[in-house]
Amino acid sequence: MKLTKNIPATLVEKDLILIISQLEKDLGLPKNYFGENLTLDLVKKTMFHWVDAMLEERPGELFQALYKVDLPDHITQKALKSDEPATDLSLYIIYRVYLKVKLRQEYGSN
Repeated sequence: MKLTKNIPATLVEKDLILIISQLEKDLGLPKNYFGENLTLDLVKKTMFHWVDAMLEERPGELFQALYKVDLPDHITQKALKSDEPATDLSLYIIYRVYLKVKLRQEYGSN
């Protein structure tokens, strides 16, 4: 399965809630870090700000978080070499967690 930055714009609310919960768990973020009344665009914006701050202030912790999310190293390197590394990393993180959620739904595991 190829990892991209293309998260479906038609996510149902249940999937978005599961993605947010998994992001908070995998990244060690506090519960409700993303707030309430969420949309995919707000999640993307919040994730961008988190990644951008981590790149600047605590890159080691960011790379540990990327490991927990299971983001492949070649994808991480591709994002870091891009013109907008924080944007690309945040989208790859969200998409990777989206894939985790979908696989769990398909195979019925937690």
